[in-house]
Amino acid sequence: MQHSSQSLCLCQEEPVVPNMSREESDVRRSDSIIPCFICIELMIMVGTVLLTYYLEFTDTFSVHRQGFFCFDNSFTKPYPGPEETSLLPPVLLQSLASAIPMTTIVFGVYTFGLCATDIFVNAGQVVTGSPAPHFMTVCQPNYTALGCQLSTQFVNSENACTGSPGVVSSARRAFPCKDSALTMYAAVYTVMYVTIMFQAKGTRLTKPVLCLTLLCLTFLTGVVRVSEFRNHWSDVLVGFLTGGAVALFLVCCVLHNFKSLKLSRENPRGMQEPVCVKLALPCVESPLEKIAQLHSQKVRDQTSSFFPSTPDVLIATQSVMSEV
Repeated sequence: MQHSSQSLCLCQEEPVVPNMSREESDVRRSDSIIPCFICIELMIMVGTVLLTYYLEFTDTFSVHRQGFFCFDNSFTKPYPGPEETSLLPPVLLQSLASAIPMTTIVFGVYTFGLCATDIFVNAGQVVTGSPAPHFMTVCQPNYTALGCQLSTQFVNSENACTGSPGVVSSARRAFPCKDSALTMYAAVYTVMYVTIMFQAKGTRLTKPVLCLTLLCLTFLTGVVRVSEFRNHWSDVLVGFLTGGAVALFLVCCVLHNFKSLKLSRENPRGMQEPVCVKLALPCVESPLEKIAQLHSQKVRDQTSSFFPSTPDVLIATQSVMSEV
């Protein structure tokens, strides 16, 4: 009997750590640190929501009173009315920005990004106090009392406006545009989620049509804001950049293009994949197998002796023809 060695694969089930190398999986983890990180994340989330509430619904942070030039035509557009009378009211836009992505994206990260975008926009509006195109119409300044004689004269008086204080304060919050920022954030985040995560097998046009529809609605929001004289085109453009930048940062740098969701979809129930461990074990050949090999070799030899093979070289022969 002859001894040889072969590799035998024994399957053992071990937990698979996604997106980690073998060396990183051997590092010990302390379960006591996890609750600390959860508490910190909850505190950050609560603080973000509270800051959004104070900037959006209270007068805790007063708007900067920016001055203006006498007889400035860029701020004398007609007053379009309250925000609720707009073709795309803010309540509808904010509801769509919050509801549509949440039907497919159940994320705390998305909510955090939505609040962060709102904070950035409100902070910019409070700090700059940039007037809207209809600012002069609602401000109703008394040019005679202000001593305006030339269009190059700058007015920076706190009591320059005689209109409704609430409407005037709202007209000072034009830069950047909040509606364009929130809709762009929701559109970019949803488009990237649909492009990366969804796999449409029926047609190739499903994802492009859905993504382009969301982007078109976002740009339509900016067009409506400019056409109704509620914002300048520069306000809308900066709002688009703000919302898009926040969405790109969260998807690319925080969520790493939804890699964790991809792994959870590939292994939804946390099923453990088998890990093969190779062991070198001695193997003994059976005598019956040896006899069978010898018998088959003898049969092949006998067959070749009865039926000789055709020679490789053919020798030409001469034939003699006899004449009758």
